Amino acid sequence: MRAPARQRPRQTPIAKRQLILRVAREEFAARGFAGTRVETLARKARVNKALLYYYFGSKLGLYKHIIHDDVDRFSSRMREVAEAAATAEEKIARWVEALATHFTDEPTLPLMMLRELADGGSHLDAETLRELTIFVPLLRSLIEQGQREGVFGQADPITLHFMLMGSTLFFTANAPIRRRIRQLGYAQPPMEIAPFVNHLQHVALRSLRKDPDHAHSID
Repeated sequence: MRAPARQRPRQTPIAKRQLILRVAREEFAARGFAGTRVETLARKARVNKALLYYYFGSKLGLYKHIIHDDVDRFSSRMREVAEAAATAEEKIARWVEALATHFTDEPTLPLMMLRELADGGSHLDAETLRELTIFVPLLRSLIEQGQREGVFGQADPITLHFMLMGSTLFFTANAPIRRRIRQLGYAQPPMEIAPFVNHLQHVALRSLRKDPDHAHSID
C-alpha cells in the first residue's frame, strides 16, 4: 500500500511576505524593474499574483518598498559610524569598511542601485531620495571633526562621497566579472575585499590629512 504523500507545511502570511521580498530582490537585481515580471515573481515565490498585489499594491509598490527598506537600513548603518565615539580618522576608516561590509552582506543592493542610476532614479520616491541625501552631510561632519582635531585640511564632502561610494559600489557589483576573468586565466585580480578596503582607507585618509606624508597607520 502506497504511503500517503507528505503535505508541504503551510507558510504563515509573514513567511510568504518575506519570501516574496527575497525573490523580488533577486529578480530586480538581475533584471531591473522593467525586466521583472509579476508572473515570474509569483511563480518563484509559490504564491498567486493576487496575494502579491494584496501585500504591495503593484509591481512598483513592491519595488519601492524594497528600495526604501534597503536604503533605510544602509543609511542607518552609516549614521551609526558617523555618530560613534571615535576620532575622525577612525570614523573615515570605519566608513569605508561599513560600505564594503554592507554591500557584501546585501549583494542585491549595489546591483539595484546601479540599475536605478541607469534609469535616472525614475522609480525612487521622495522618502527614499531623502534618505539618500544624508551621506554628504554625515561626511561633512566627519571632515569638520577632523579639522577641529587638527588632522584634516579642506575637503569637499560631495567629492569624498562619490569617491568612496562609487569605488565600493563598483568593486562589489563587478565581483562576478572578476570571478570569470580569474576562471578563464586572463588575469589574477584580487578577489578578497579586505585589500581593496585597506587601500581605499589609505587613499581617503591621505586625501584628507593636512600632512599626507606623515600619515598615521590605520591598521
